[in-house]
Amino acid sequence: MNEAIATVSKLRGKYFRMLDGKQQEIQENDVIYENDTISGHPSNSPIASVNITMNDTNEVITIKGTKKQLFSNAK
Repeated sequence: MNEAIATVSKLRGKYFRMLDGKQQEIQENDVIYENDTISGHPSNSPIASVNITMNDTNEVITIKGTKKQLFSNAK
C-alpha cells in the first residue's frame, strides 16, 4: 500500500478517490495516500470544497467544485 501523506480536514460537497478501480466517497478525517487522485462530484456547486492537510508540512490544499488533484510526495 502507498504511504499515508495527508488527511481530509474539512469537507463541503461530495468528493471521491479511486480505490480498486471504483470511486469511493471520502469523509472528514480520511487518510489520503500517495498517488490518490481526489475529484469533485459533477453535481458539486462552485462553492463546494475539500481541505486536505499534508502530513509533512501541515500545508492545506483546497479542491473546489468539480476539480481534481493528484497527491504525490515527489520532491
